[in-house]
Formats: sequence, structure tokens, C-alpha cells
Amino acid sequence: HLISKKIKKSNGVLAVGKSAQNLYSKNCDNVVNLPYSIKIDKAKKKFFYKNNKINFLFAGKLIKRKGLHIILNVFDNLNEEERKKVSLSIVGEGDLKNYLRKFMIKKSFIKNKGFVFGNKLSTIYENSDILIFPSIFDGWGVVPMEAMSKSLSLIISEKAGVSEILKNNKNGFIIPPNTKELLKIVKRCIKNRKIIASQGLRNRKLILNSNCNSKNASTFLIKNISKII
Repeated sequence: HLISKKIKKSNGVLAVGKSAQNLYSKNCDNVVNLPYSIKIDKAKKKFFYKNNKINFLFAGKLIKRKGLHIILNVFDNLNEEERKKVSLSIVGEGDLKNYLRKFMIKKSFIKNKGFVFGNKLSTIYENSDILIFPSIFDGWGVVPMEAMSKSLSLIISEKAGVSEILKNNKNGFIIPPNTKELLKIVKRCIKNRKIIASQGLRNRKLILNSNCNSKNASTFLIKNISKII
């Protein structure tokens, strides 16, 4: 109720994503969809399948809302041959840290990187092929944008707002956040890994040309503010 009153008195509202835009439009005529954006670095040549493996990545808080437990369930269900073809890097800190440590015992294909940022995080992105982002809920999601800027493919939850700019099977895979669906897609990637590279390179172009690129977002925002003033 308080938020609605604030919106009604506003000259304009910046909404993160279409869902928020539709909601706020009930109380304001000037609602602009302005998603989160990031500064995108100059492109480096992307090398896929380091060590002849599909290199999966999870980056984020180690909590249930981010779906880490779903990822671990999936990789626990891979057979021995499938495990030889993959690696999984996990970046972050959180409540599931001890659970992750126990899970990793005798699973050499899983690497816990802990909390990293800056150049170290950038290098991890560059050495990865596909980001898994199975959030139970996420208003938008900065990590998928960072991954796209580094030419990664995505396996992303339909509950993450950033999925609205993606097309299923073109930019990666948009799935319900559960073990069954994620396992199916991970196995599909293992059987046909060539699709990952094409999706990743496509993602770099997509984010460069979208409002998730801070340069584009700035121009877009100035243009829309000028209309209201």
C-alpha cells in the first residue's frame, strides 16, 4: 500500500524487468523498463572446453534460494563416464558452505573457489563454458550478465528476471528450478557440447547490444528522462 502511494505521486518509475513494469504501470503512466546493467570489457578470444571438458560454473551466494542444492543433486546423479567429461567450479560464500565441503569428498571434478572478485573472478569466467543459475527466485541476476559478457552459455531458471531477454535453446536453456529439469539439460550438453560454444558467442553479442550494457542503459535513461522533464 505504501509503495503504491509513492508510485502514484511519482513523475516516473524505473522498473527492473517486464514483470515489475507491468505491476507499477497500474499506478503510474511513466514506467520505464531499465534492467540492471554492467560495464562490459573488451572481448578476448574465447577458448572453450579447457582440458577437453565442459566447464560448468556456479557463482553466487551458497544458499538455497540460489539453487546450489539443485546443482549438487544433479552432479551427484551423473554416471562415471559423464563425470569424466565435466568440471564444476563453485564461487561464493554462504550458509551451504559446510554442506558443499561434505559433498565434495571424493568428487574431484568439483572445485570450490570460495569468494573471489575482480581479475580472479574474470579469469574463472574466461575458463568456463556454461553458467548454471537455477535460482528459486531472483529479481534479475547480475552473474548471468557477467557470464554472457564473457561468452558463456547459460542454464538459467525461469524464475530469474534476466531470463526475459533470452531465448530458450538460442542463448542457453531456460528451465524450472528443479533437479529433474537441470539434470536433463546437463546430460544434453554432455552429449552435444558444440551447442554451448555457439550459444556463448551469441550471448556476448546480445548483451553488447542490450540495455544490460551500461553504455546503452545510460543513453536509454537520458532519453526517457528527457521525455518526462
